[in-house]
Amino acid sequence: MATQWGEGYVTDLEYTAGYYRELNPSLLRFACLHAGIQPPPAGPLNYLELGFGQGLSLNIHAAACPGTYWGTDFNPAHTARAAQFTDPQDASIRLLNDSFSELQARSDLPDFDVIALHGVWSWISDANRRAIVDIARRKLKVGGILSVSYNCDPGWAALQPLRHLIYLHTQMGTAPAGGLAASVDQALAFSSKLEKAGALYFRNNPQVGPFLQAISAMDRKYLVHEYLGEDWQPMAFSQVVEWFAPARVEFAASANLLDQVENLMLNPAGRQLVAEAGNRVLRETMRDYLVHQRFRRDIFVKGLRPLSAVDRLEQLDRQLIVLKSLPSQVPSKIAGPFFEASLQADVYGLLVEALASDGHAPKTIADLRARGAGRNVSASHVVEGVAMLVGMGHAVAAEPATAESRRRCAALNRALCERARRGDEFPCLASPVAGTGIEVSRLQQCFLLSLANGATDAVAVARDVWAMLSALGQGVVKDGKGLEGAEANLAELEKQVAAFQSERLPLLQSLGVSLA
Repeated sequence: MATQWGEGYVTDLEYTAGYYRELNPSLLRFACLHAGIQPPPAGPLNYLELGFGQGLSLNIHAAACPGTYWGTDFNPAHTARAAQFTDPQDASIRLLNDSFSELQARSDLPDFDVIALHGVWSWISDANRRAIVDIARRKLKVGGILSVSYNCDPGWAALQPLRHLIYLHTQMGTAPAGGLAASVDQALAFSSKLEKAGALYFRNNPQVGPFLQAISAMDRKYLVHEYLGEDWQPMAFSQVVEWFAPARVEFAASANLLDQVENLMLNPAGRQLVAEAGNRVLRETMRDYLVHQRFRRDIFVKGLRPLSAVDRLEQLDRQLIVLKSLPSQVPSKIAGPFFEASLQADVYGLLVEALASDGHAPKTIADLRARGAGRNVSASHVVEGVAMLVGMGHAVAAEPATAESRRRCAALNRALCERARRGDEFPCLASPVAGTGIEVSRLQQCFLLSLANGATDAVAVARDVWAMLSALGQGVVKDGKGLEGAEANLAELEKQVAAFQSERLPLLQSLGVSLA
């Protein structure tokens, strides 16, 4: 599953090209502020991502957020893929192909405001974990953020034997001609047969069967990297705290804003138990048990400094918030672990209306509080409402867009759309207004490219995109089935382009998502 140089990590398949908003530096700052913890200063940052995969998140953040962005990934194919979107002369982004031990030994690293790693902690050896801890100890600034996400207990307790079974079968089963992905297919089929044979493991752990079905539908590249590395290991929160103690960092908050909303995440009895726990590590552990946590997104801070209520609100007031969804897409309810909660219409209606006004222009929380005061909505309800919208992914914390960030985002977006024309799947484009990645499907990226290249109406765009697709031997999928023939494909493309131009395109334009 790994080449000789892979140190137990999967190198036979490239990782999928995903965007991970929990790595966004503005979101990390906002999560700290919301939790009452002083984050690094706003403005240009020195940022390091460890294990960047295809590099989509790192490239988007380097384009949309001010600062200097470093990243390393041990797989040369990943580094090469990420580098195709960067200008070699651009000093604001540095893509490395170093292992963590090689990075640890470099003498040219600056001190970083943010060090971030997504999922990587769960996949690597203890030797590599020690290298990461040492990098954080030496190169994370005082007051800086360490963001680490990882598979955790107790949510993995019943599932680990299934993961072991699948991993064992890929190592010991018959090696098919299709390589690693085919080996995984065989292991999943074998596990399904075991379940159908009445294995008591499945019967006594009823969540395992649905999980097997879920991972069987996953992209094989994602599945292999997420769960089938040689050193794969979930950890309890307390173990991660102990690991990072030598780096002199302390737990600050979850990067998932919804985790910070206890009225949503915990039932009344659970909230009471957590409130009575005096120790922070014990409180977080209790939360994990209460919600059966399987994946954590933790923010640690070196030199953690709690904010007074006055300082917290003053800093929150200056925070820009951008609505990145259409108002009609914001739901009226949200599901928590124990119950479904209705979003208060007076609070969320106000916030969505305000954030959508002036063409989705950014608003400070002070702006939103002023509007709330006019409708008898308290400051605390405004702040919690914003946190919920950010946590749900409908709003983002942002920094002011600049001419440079607009130029960088446009160049990156054009490069991503050119790759979409050639068949690659990169599911996001960069927004200088929101300072984050915005979900744009591959087909919609092809629409944008055609429009940017001069097409003026839905018919012309449809013809352009059909030429792109047919050259690759592809077509449009409708209701789960591929359409046959040029006439049917062109007709469906025209409908989709027209809908895109009337609904999605104006929002993307408001968010500064352009190719020029």
